[in-house]
Amino acid sequence: MTKELLSKRGIAFEALDIENDPGALEQLRALGLSTVPVVAVGDRYVAGWNPPKVAELVGFQLVERVTPPRELIDSLKMLLEAQLRVVRQVPDEHLTMKSPDRDRPLRQLAHHCFRVIEVGVDADVLGEFPALQWLPNSDIPSHTSSERIARYGRRSRPRC
Repeated sequence: MTKELLSKRGIAFEALDIENDPGALEQLRALGLSTVPVVAVGDRYVAGWNPPKVAELVGFQLVERVTPPRELIDSLKMLLEAQLRVVRQVPDEHLTMKSPDRDRPLRQLAHHCFRVIEVGVDADVLGEFPALQWLPNSDIPSHTSSERIARYGRRSRPRC
């Protein structure tokens, strides 16, 4: 999303891959950070998805539309149902497959997609977003079947 935000405004940037480039990971750590996305200009940076702060850092005007809560909830429900349909179609033997450009098995990606909804809704209820604690940075070996991942994902339904 951060790349899209910058690209749509014609802002040139260098994307670094911390999963596959040790030098990129060291640059991130040199800033005292351990999570992405990060937009850095010199020694100033914005960590996480924060369009207003990114706009301020790189110097563009950001006009945001405030989305009504009902529209957001409806979008989350639609996304959740689509994710549930997709994950059920993945053969169990493919859950450990990895994309050529990411060192993350499919089961971890599926878990992440459901976790984003779960944590986002919880953050709204609690009034805070635990930015550094919310996502395990490791595989989820207990997700041994597509149905098991879908059961995990269904836990988010009542939250929406």
